[in-house]
Amino acid sequence: MEIVPHGAAVRKGEVLAKFDGKKLKEAIDDLELDQRLNELGIIKAEQELPRLEKSIKDSFEQAERSLAEAKVDYKNYQETDRDMIVKQIEMSLKSTSQAVENAREELRQLEKMYEADDLTEETEEIILQRQRAQVEQYEFMLERAKLSHDRNLDLYVPRNDNYEKEYLERADMAFQRAKTSLETDLNRARYDLEKAKRSRTKSLERHAKLTSDLGLLTLKAPADGVVYYGSCTDGSWSDMANLISKLKPEENAPTGSVLMTIVGPDQLYVDSSVKEANRPSVKVGQAAIVKPTATDSPKLSAKVSELSTIPVAPGKFAMDLDLTSDDLPDWLVAGMTCKVKVTTYEKKDAIVVPKKAVHSEEEDEDEKFVWLVDGDDVEKRSVTTGKTKGDNIEIVDGLDAGDVISLDDEAKKDKDE
Repeated sequence: MEIVPHGAAVRKGEVLAKFDGKKLKEAIDDLELDQRLNELGIIKAEQELPRLEKSIKDSFEQAERSLAEAKVDYKNYQETDRDMIVKQIEMSLKSTSQAVENAREELRQLEKMYEADDLTEETEEIILQRQRAQVEQYEFMLERAKLSHDRNLDLYVPRNDNYEKEYLERADMAFQRAKTSLETDLNRARYDLEKAKRSRTKSLERHAKLTSDLGLLTLKAPADGVVYYGSCTDGSWSDMANLISKLKPEENAPTGSVLMTIVGPDQLYVDSSVKEANRPSVKVGQAAIVKPTATDSPKLSAKVSELSTIPVAPGKFAMDLDLTSDDLPDWLVAGMTCKVKVTTYEKKDAIVVPKKAVHSEEEDEDEKFVWLVDGDDVEKRSVTTGKTKGDNIEIVDGLDAGDVISLDDEAKKDKDE
């Protein structure tokens, strides 16, 4: 950090402070990289969105068709196919049983026939052996058919029932997933795209702010004047000593505070206050006299420029005054103290008398009177009073210039005599 010293005189446009912008530039570079990546993501999302929409809708329609087909297949299985499978199992066993019976019957007929004919025993035995073998083969086939029959009824048919039911359930689940995807995934993709666009907008705004902040790392004087570290609040320079110790080259400046104030010689004003009791008599525009605390300093003319409408402290109201003197002393600088005297009332032809010459009626203290003296005569005269200043009071009505009044209460004097 480079910074001008406290109390330095500067010209408008002169560099006041220059801060290291390395970290800020790195933050801007990182932000620009994020923006490029975000922009590519937005382009990809915008291109993918129509394809995603078509894919989701196609998947939903396919799942819808598959579910409809599965329902038809399951209905046909329940109403027709299952019974036909069972009948086919029964028919297979019955057919095998019938074949066994036919073979046995044929063997019986051969044995009966060969007992009555004249064929040789050798030929006869060969035919009978063949037939017996065939009967044995059919009996084995019947045994297998019975096992197959029982197994099919006990295992195959229930398994097929479960398969057909699960196939329908899987088709329904696939449809529900496709429906959920249709209702949520597409909207989510749209929301993600909108979020990315908003993020891009915020990133651009932050980039603009950081770029603007980068320009603020070099502070220049807005006007000619003297550098004061800190800020002036109610006539006091807050945190000045702390800033003088911290605002040094190669040091970090404190955040969240006013670093310095440029005070021009023509920008001086008086920050003062007025008591609550005097507040009604003070008005903006009233003339005032300012007396700096410095020894042998001249009185300076001023006028009330601003007056607070609410208390700034218990029993006090803020009052600002503009200095109206043409020539201000060269040594007069911001932060000095002074005394202020505001002219709240001015009447050059006012009739003023000592307070002790004005008396109150016993019956009504608001009723005032004086004793008018004319030679040896003393006359009681009712008067209307106005402003007071020190030991004197203004007579608004009841007396004329040149009237002579007594300082004593003549009525009490007569009683004492």
